[in-house]
Amino acid sequence: MPQPPEITVQIIHIEGPLKGQIQELNQPQLEIGRHKSCQIKFPADLTIISRKHATITREGNRFKITDHSGNGTLVNSHPIKENYLKDGDVITIAPGGPKFSFLAEIHQAAATVPPESPQPSEPSIPTEPQKSPPAQQSPPSRQTPAAQPLPDYQPSPQPEPIKPAPPQADVSPVPPVASEKPITPFVVQYGPTINSFDTMPVTIGRHPECKFIIDLPEILDHQALINFHNRQFTLDDRTGQQRVLVNGSSIQQETILQHNDEIALSANGPFFRFLEGGRLVEIEKEPVMEPEEPKDDNASQVHETGSSPSKKIKSLFDKFLKH
Repeated sequence: MPQPPEITVQIIHIEGPLKGQIQELNQPQLEIGRHKSCQIKFPADLTIISRKHATITREGNRFKITDHSGNGTLVNSHPIKENYLKDGDVITIAPGGPKFSFLAEIHQAAATVPPESPQPSEPSIPTEPQKSPPAQQSPPSRQTPAAQPLPDYQPSPQPEPIKPAPPQADVSPVPPVASEKPITPFVVQYGPTINSFDTMPVTIGRHPECKFIIDLPEILDHQALINFHNRQFTLDDRTGQQRVLVNGSSIQQETILQHNDEIALSANGPFFRFLEGGRLVEIEKEPVMEPEEPKDDNASQVHETGSSPSKKIKSLFDKFLKH
């Protein structure tokens, strides 16, 4: 019989004391609050949240959130008592409190096939020996006609040598972008917003025609492209300057994204983490800064006092001679 699918819940904290953290949970019921037994636990001094504020309960392949607090719970900025969740919903724990987004990933379990029971063997029935067919008589031989003289050999004309083609410039044409429709929408969490894309590819940049627009000085008009083909998500650097990094290394060609890959759209960000199922989540990370030049202690001392140590010694020596 087929097994029920396994579902992993991803809680992505957008605002609050846990901002930037990602929780992956698979319990059938998740408790939210300040109590130490809660799976989604907030600091004890955050009194706007109840000790057991709300619960997320699995019902088949769906999840329902129920509020148990006095301050309330909001889903997509709407107060609720009970509500069924869908991918990308933003949950606020009390008005003005922490926010996190909800994602669920289904892992279909393989069906177990019971072993076949052995069948009883049937008794063998004796068979009559097969008689060999009578030998066939060979057909009468035919006389081979007399060999005819071969015509005089004439060499065939040699083809003209092929001249090598002139060298071409080393320019690789940009391959056409092949894309497929992902099984589930591609979801991007950037700041307090959740963006969902049903079709691929997804272009990233400052240009108004990009699907995912990031208006930052570090981002060019066309910065990167995320595609989906052969059931895999890929990332391509569109700057031509190797500005996009995956796990700290710049990419030179279209790269297949793996679970937990860290993506930097530039050396100074923004930074994202790629999760299975097509989830791109912003994370907080220190930008790559250029090292400062070492300072010359003697030079700083000269700058502060107006004279070098050697000049000080000479002046003291002159005073000693005068005495």
